[in-house]
Amino acid sequence: MKISMVLFGALLVSACTWVNENVEGQKVKLSTTDRANVCQNAGTISASVAPKIGFIPRNKNKIQKELLVLARNEAVKLNADTIAPVSDPVKGVQKFLAYRCVR
Repeated sequence: MKISMVLFGALLVSACTWVNENVEGQKVKLSTTDRANVCQNAGTISASVAPKIGFIPRNKNKIQKELLVLARNEAVKLNADTIAPVSDPVKGVQKFLAYRCVR
């Protein structure tokens, strides 16, 4: 009984999103490197989140959403308005390029 309660609690926690998008981050667009190549490069972003809670793997869609939120928030710090992924998420880490496209 106790083990099932612990497992249920861990699964419940793993379904939660822990990353909050700031207001400016919501304005950052997601693009591809091909489309953003006409923009000014603003820098590189490496976003990372926990891929597991304890020994339980987290939902891949949740991980991807959190990585995008973190990248958008970081893009604001680089005065960028667009991000483009340059890698797939691996163990909770993903790289992005930040661009300034609006002139």
